[in-house]
Amino acid sequence: MATPHVTGVAALVLITSVTDAGYDANNNGYWDPAEVRQKLRDTETDLGATGKDIYFGYGLVNALAATKPTTTPTPSPVKDEMHIASIEMSKRIVGINTNAIATLTVVDANGPIEGATVTGYWDNLTHDNDAGITDALGIVTLISDRVKRADGTFTFTVNTVEHIDFNYNASANVEYYDSITAP
Repeated sequence: MATPHVTGVAALVLITSVTDAGYDANNNGYWDPAEVRQKLRDTETDLGATGKDIYFGYGLVNALAATKPTTTPTPSPVKDEMHIASIEMSKRIVGINTNAIATLTVVDANGPIEGATVTGYWDNLTHDNDAGITDALGIVTLISDRVKRADGTFTFTVNTVEHIDFNYNASANVEYYDSITAP
């Protein structure tokens, strides 16, 4: 009954990285039969007399040991967290038309974040989505759709903030929405 077990563990070894395990004797990036055999021998649990014997062969295959990397993978670097530090609301009135303006600041523990994409939506008097990218001061300005004879509230709510080097921590936001009333 050893053959099915050895075959199964050998198949598991084949899906692991040969280079990560340090068994790639010919440096081709693939498991060769001799390399798989050596990995199984190096990781078996020896039973009976030490080494190969007539009763247990090389021992009991150890699937966990055979598939576990011999080197510890390098962890991914931890990204700093960013959040919304403020949302300042204003409005622009031109004739009978009104736009609301949301000016948001994105920061981390060290200060402003440049290049963060802020997305959000307007609600109440207008219903539209907006997105923009923060400048060197961590500021992005988003403008609502124009509303004629505006009488009510413009509300801007942040959906998300994205940056390749930072994780967005919404729970650290000083605020995630703000409003302004017109007229």
